[in-house]
Order: sequence, then structure tokens, then C-alpha cells
Amino acid sequence: MKHKLRYFTGLALVGMFLNLGCTTISTEKKIDTQALDERLKQKAKSMNMTVHGVLESEFKGTQCSPAVTKVNSNWNYSDAVNAADICFKGKDFEAVETLANKLSVHDTSTPWGPYFLGQVALVRGQLDRALWMAELSIRRAPEFGVTHYLKGQVLWAREEYKAATGEFEKAVSFDDGMGPAHLLLGQVYFRDQDYSRAAVQFASALKYLPDNVLALNGQAESEMELNNPTLALEAYIRLTDVDESDGRYLTRIGEIYEGPLNNPERAVHAYQKLHDLVKAGKITKNIDPDNDSKIKELQTILEKSRAVASTKTKKSSTEGGAK
Repeated sequence: MKHKLRYFTGLALVGMFLNLGCTTISTEKKIDTQALDERLKQKAKSMNMTVHGVLESEFKGTQCSPAVTKVNSNWNYSDAVNAADICFKGKDFEAVETLANKLSVHDTSTPWGPYFLGQVALVRGQLDRALWMAELSIRRAPEFGVTHYLKGQVLWAREEYKAATGEFEKAVSFDDGMGPAHLLLGQVYFRDQDYSRAAVQFASALKYLPDNVLALNGQAESEMELNNPTLALEAYIRLTDVDESDGRYLTRIGEIYEGPLNNPERAVHAYQKLHDLVKAGKITKNIDPDNDSKIKELQTILEKSRAVASTKTKKSSTEGGAK
């Protein structure tokens, strides 16, 4: 008896739920726009500058006021960028807007003023303004992945999905460290049944978001579609550590052992572990109602298999002795 594998089918696209922070970029006072732009590009390359995406869940508890106070008492462009980043993570969007306006006034050649103004406009649903600001930030820093990701977010909110996907692809081509962009691309490719590309993007996302449930789920599903059950198994095993209260991962592990890997002993172990953790109150959701019956059925099959093997061994031993 082999139980049919039941894969996840509800990967939610998360364009509007992924927000970006920004690393601090050192700048100098404006002397010549063209020369400053070139210095910024060279500085970004020499620093190996990357602006990583952060998930909304990571924004909680960030204190904005101290950074703003420091900027107000002694203006410094890089401090202002850092403060805007901190305030954005803290969801103090009024402070972000104030800082972004000051950044725009102090230097019209760098992308961070319009970038943060675009982020605030996106949060407020002002999509035309957000798109305008995103495009302005791209004109000022066309090789910064973060500016393209912002535009992609805006286009996604406008339901221009194809164009948004193109911007996300540009974002990761300029900055491989943008985990949320990789994650969203993986979901798009999975939806389009391009499982090879989806698997690559989920794997890239996991380099920067190692405990992300969506990325691990996506990787597992993609690898199953590509007939790579061992790789899918690794992702599900990681998920049992990341989301300990969810029972579906042990169910998937058992199904993979029972089916593609043809290892009923390990399958029983997974199902039994699920049973024990449910009984202990550690797993509280997505519990397979057929789990206990699976254990009994597989144990019966294993006992019969062992009995047959034992009989064959005895028969072989008897025949050998008779000779």
C-alpha cells in the first residue's frame, strides 16, 4: 500500500508583503553631478554594495527616534540614509518621508530620496507617484538592484505582472543578495510550471532567507515536480525545524519514503513521530487524520515482509544443511 503524495498547491504570491531595507551608503556633498554619479558607482563596486530585501516580519521593534535625532542635530547624508532605512523598518512612514525629502533636497544625483519616497507612496497605495519615484531612482542608480525591485513591487501592485517580473529579474541580475526578489520569482516560475527555474530561484532565496517557509515549501514542491525526491526530502526535514507546530511536513516526509524512495521503515518512523508530537501537544495544525491508520497498515505490511524473509532464511538454511 502506497499513499498518494499530496503536494502544496497554494503558494501565495507575496509582492505586496515584501518590503526592502537599505544599507547605509556613504556620499559626499554635491560638487558635480556627473562626477558624483561616477564616484557613487565606483564606491558601490569597491564596497561590493548590496541592498538585501527584508521581510515585513523582520520590521517589528525597530526604534526610529534615536537615528532621526542624530540626523537632526548634525546633518550627514549617510546617516540620513541609514535613519530612513531604520524608520522604514520601524514602519514610521512619516519620518521616512521627511528624511527622504531632505535627502532629495541635499543631493539630487543620488537615488535614496526618490527611493524612500517611492516606498512610502507604495505603502500608502499612491501607485502613480510610487512608479514615478521608482523610475527616478532607477535613472540615478540603474545598476542598483534595489531600485528595480521597488519598481517591480509597484508594477505588481498595479497588476502589471509581466513587467513586474522583468524588473525582479533585473534586480537579482544586479544584486544576487535580494532574497525576496528570488522568492517571488520562484513563485512566479512555479505558477508557470517552469520548475527548473523555480528551483534555482528558491535555492537562491534560501541563501539569504534560510528559514523562510515559503522558499522551503517552494523548493520542496519544485524538486518533487522535477522528480528529485531526495532534494525535496531535505527541504521538508528543514521545515520540521523551522515550523515545528505544522504536521504536514512529517506527512510529506513519510509519503516520500513510502513512495518514491520505497523505504517503508523510514515512512513508519515519520508517521510515528507525527503521532508522538501530536500527542505531546507540540504539533497543533495540519494533522493528517489518516496518520494512525497509515502506521498500522505499514506495520502490518512490514511484519508480513519480515515473516516471509525469515521463512526464506530458514528454508535456505535447512536446504543447505541437507546437502
